[in-house]
Amino acid sequence: MDLEANQEKAIRKQPYVLALGDMLSPTQVFLMAERLAIEHDSTIAAIDACFKAFYVLNIEYPPACKNVWRFLQHACYGVEGGEREINPTVRSLITAMKKE
Repeated sequence: MDLEANQEKAIRKQPYVLALGDMLSPTQVFLMAERLAIEHDSTIAAIDACFKAFYVLNIEYPPACKNVWRFLQHACYGVEGGEREINPTVRSLITAMKKE
């Protein structure tokens, strides 16, 4: 898959991270939003930018990865909100991490 092909197929309303190349060490990483590709130096930087795009634009997390984004929101960024929607397993993990 190449960047141009992904841009043409991009019909998602939510931003997402696109990594090209090997899964464990991608050659390029992008934040994809509204058919725009914003290249980042690392996967972590692209994930960070993607989370911030969700937050600043007040966009709902996609259902397929909502638990991952909720975990990052609470455990990594310390951003409150949406507590009632947190999966019990994710809540347990966040609580355990805060104890340590």
